[in-house]
Amino acid sequence: MNVTKAHSLARDLMNLHGYGHVPFEFNRSVTSLGKTTFQGRPDVTGAHRILKMGLSRKFVEILPEDEIRDVILHEIAHMIVGPKAGHGPVWKATARRIGAKPQRCASASARPEGEFTLVCDKGHKGGTYHRHPQRLRFCIKCGGVRGGFGAVMTVYRNRVRVPISTAPVKFRAEYNKHLAKSLTRSA
Repeated sequence: MNVTKAHSLARDLMNLHGYGHVPFEFNRSVTSLGKTTFQGRPDVTGAHRILKMGLSRKFVEILPEDEIRDVILHEIAHMIVGPKAGHGPVWKATARRIGAKPQRCASASARPEGEFTLVCDKGHKGGTYHRHPQRLRFCIKCGGVRGGFGAVMTVYRNRVRVPISTAPVKFRAEYNKHLAKSLTRSA
């Protein structure tokens, strides 16, 4: 679904349910489809002010319209019941009443692929990430932490090996420490 159509759908549904005054935005989240943000403390009446509702631009671009509609209604249900209800029975009943599936998460297949991939020397894949891992990862199939240096997972970004020199500081430090240990074991 394109973002212009999603924005229009969100505004229409928010207006229909009495939340047309709430600001709406797209975000860059890769872990959640939608989010409703409330003010930290309730006002004098005990109600929480709704600050904004957002949808992940990445998810909007890959999901069909019916799933985007469900995410918007999911967030509207949060607006109706407030932040303390979470995904409990009151929220579920409200979600059903307004036409949303009373589920906390979308299917795992809906998640966009990460651009970082981990692969060991023997070709075992370790998963994908949206950001470069901060910590060194080891291949469980090759012996994990106790395995040799070949058990260290190599990081690829869009199928191109990422040089250690461009990795995050913690990752480089752990890599160098592990390399030093491996060299002293082999000597």
